[in-house]
Order: sequence, then structure tokens, then C-alpha cells
Amino acid sequence: MRKLSLLSIAVVFCFVIGCGDTPKPFSGPTLPYTPAPPKEKQKDPEVVIKTELGDITVRLFEDDAPNTVANFITLAESKYYDGSVFHRIIKDFMIQGGGPKGNPQGTPGYKIPDEARGNPHKHKRGALAMGLLGGGQGGRPQSNSAGSQFYIVTKDGAADHLNGFHTIFGEVISGMDVVDKLREVTVEGDKPKSAPKINAVEILSKRDTKYEVRGKIAENTPPKPAMSQQIKMNPRPPVKVTVPGTTPPAPAAQGTPATKVPETKAVPPPAVETKPAPAETKKP
Repeated sequence: MRKLSLLSIAVVFCFVIGCGDTPKPFSGPTLPYTPAPPKEKQKDPEVVIKTELGDITVRLFEDDAPNTVANFITLAESKYYDGSVFHRIIKDFMIQGGGPKGNPQGTPGYKIPDEARGNPHKHKRGALAMGLLGGGQGGRPQSNSAGSQFYIVTKDGAADHLNGFHTIFGEVISGMDVVDKLREVTVEGDKPKSAPKINAVEILSKRDTKYEVRGKIAENTPPKPAMSQQIKMNPRPPVKVTVPGTTPPAPAAQGTPATKVPETKAVPPPAVETKPAPAETKKP
């Protein structure tokens, strides 16, 4: 009877703890849905610049300069570049083009904001960047003055001084031999005797998104003055300070002249040029 009782207890004990079965680890609750796989990075757009000396294929940095890429693609799709020329060539520096047909140093009628700050790309050989108007502070280019003109760097180290000022929005992935042909054309100064023609800029691939140019700036908007000039133009008013424990001076009585305060001459704002010179000095 005692043996039967012990056997019964053993059976109950094994039933409760599993009689030697290895317990399964806790894996947490089951999700009521299947998680979506992480989105893959979309491929960068690619375009081909068809010149009379051959084709140049370019990859565009949409992640780093989305608005500049949208501007370039929009202009290309509208046939804006068809029939334009490379109007400025410096052999060991860059080749520049992209102005409207019949006015190679012109603009599309507007300017776009820069995307140079925080841009990780540098002015290496084959880099594609936007031209800017000259005449900025300290001889630098005017910020936020890009329109349609672009340039391709022809030599490593030749344009490092432009890093952080000009928006780099692409790079040549095929056709550097064509770039080298273009840099060898005969020039007078930096103007080709016979400007090489851009037959077309064709889109090879682009992302599944709507390309819109944001923040367009009117073409005749003057460049924003440097901060030092803004402070001179808009000085802060004087601050009245009363020392604790002293009595501020009483205001002058009616008819009694108050203490004369020395006059300060207003600093005139910097002159803004009205001649169309900036459009002719569009340089990288």
C-alpha cells in the first residue's frame, strides 16, 4: 500500500515537471502581423550628356543634393539643354556649359538654393557641380545663385578651393575620354574659338518620385550681404543701464535744453550693381 502511494506521487510529480523533458525557451508573444522588410536604397538617377565629341554618362547624387538634381532633370526633360554649348573651358580646371541656347552665359530666369553645406562630395576629377555668379563677398561666388550652368572638373586638386561653395550633384561614370577631348579644344583665354555643342541631355534612369524644384529665387534678387554688413546697416539700439543705489537723472524741464548727445553717422548699405555684369561673370 505504501509502495503504491509512493508510485502515485512519482507519477503526479513527473506529470507536473515533464519527467526529464528539456523545457523550451520562452520566445515571446507571436506578432499578429508580418513585419515589412526594410526599404532598399533607391538607385541614383543617371543621365547622358550627348555632345558633338561623344557621350558623357553621369550619376546624380539625389540623396545629397535632391533639389539640384530635380532642377537638372526638369531642365533636361524640357529640352532646355538641347543645342547649348560648353562656353568656358580651362584645360586643367574644368569645362563649363548649360546656359540657354543663344545666351550661353545666361540663366533659366531663376536661381536655386545651394546644397553645398554638409555635402560629402569633393571637387575631384569627373565631379559635376553647379556654376555660381561671381562678385560675392571677399571675391567669393554669390551664394544661392545657381541656375542651369554646370561644370565638370578635369583634374584632381584643381578645384579644391570650391568645396563647400558650389553644389556637387553628380559624377562622370563613363565618358571621361570625351571630357578630355573637350578640355583640349582651342581657346582664347577661357573661351573656345568654336564652342563644343551639347546636342541633348537624356535621362537614362530616375527614381519613382515627382521631381519639383523648390525655393526658386527671382533672378534679379540681390545677393544677401555678409553678416558684418547687416550689423552695420541695422545697429542695435543703445541699452539704458541704471546702477543699483543711484538715482537716474531727471528728465529736462520744459523749455530747458537737454544734454546734447553726439550724433552718429548712419552707415550706408552696400551698393547693389544694376548693370548686367554678374550674368557675364558666372564662374565656378
